[in-house]
Amino acid sequence: MQRSEQEELSHQNLEARVLALNCEFGGLVYAIARAHSQDQDEANDISQAIWSRVCEILPRKNPASPMGAWVSAVGTRVAMKERSRRIRWHSLKRRVSQFSSPIGLRDQARLEASVG
Repeated sequence: MQRSEQEELSHQNLEARVLALNCEFGGLVYAIARAHSQDQDEANDISQAIWSRVCEILPRKNPASPMGAWVSAVGTRVAMKERSRRIRWHSLKRRVSQFSSPIGLRDQARLEASVG
């Protein structure tokens, strides 16, 4: 199905807005990500998750709220959620790795496949 001209213009407008936001607030987003992770690769993943969420909810943003404060609030919420998810994942991974039987290894493989 092909996009209508209005949808295409809306998509291009969103891309331009996100690019402008990235230029202006990219450092802030990365600083938030680094504050929630000491690992650079993990901070990069968190930054990507923040930008993904910003793109998702930007069309619904209240125009009256200051952009920097909004990006900071979205970024902090996403970073905390990602950190919590990673802590749970590592905890589960440790518990499952304690199994040495073939059944435990199968459960570990199933868990890793389900989490991604």
